[in-house]
Amino acid sequence: MVAWLGMAVLVIVLVGIASGRNNGGRFESSGGTTKAPECAHVTQVVDRPASVPVNLLPPGTTLTSTMTLPENRTLVTGVVPFDFRTAVQFFVTKLPDAGYRLGTGDAEQGEAEALFTGEGISGKWKVNGIPNCADAVTLALLVSR
Repeated sequence: MVAWLGMAVLVIVLVGIASGRNNGGRFESSGGTTKAPECAHVTQVVDRPASVPVNLLPPGTTLTSTMTLPENRTLVTGVVPFDFRTAVQFFVTKLPDAGYRLGTGDAEQGEAEALFTGEGISGKWKVNGIPNCADAVTLALLVSR
C-alpha cells in the first residue's frame, strides 16, 4: 500500500511538471537553438554510441561523455537545451510515445529521474537543473541491452 501511494504521488508530480511549458507541443529550447547554451559550460562533445537509441535523447542534446560498463550497459551524460519542465516533459511523454514504459521514479526541485523499459532495453534517465542556466539541464542516461 505504501509503495502504491508513493508511485501515485510520483505520477502526480511528473504529470504536474509535464503540464508546464511545452513550447506549443514542440520540443525545442526557448531560443530555438539545437546546441547547449553558453551558461551550460560544455567543454567536450562526444558522439552518440550505437547502443543508445536516438529516440531516448531530446532534440538538440549535446553528449559530453560516454562510458561502456559491464553487462552490456552504457552510460552517457550531456546537456539538453530545454528548461527543466520541458526536459522532464520529453521523458514523461515522448518515451511512452516511442514504445517505452516508465517505471519507478522520483522528482523534486530541480531533479527528476525514472526507470524505463522497452525496445529490448532497460535503463534510467535523470535530469538536473543547472544553477544560473534556466535554458538547459544536465542529463545522465543509463542504457542496458
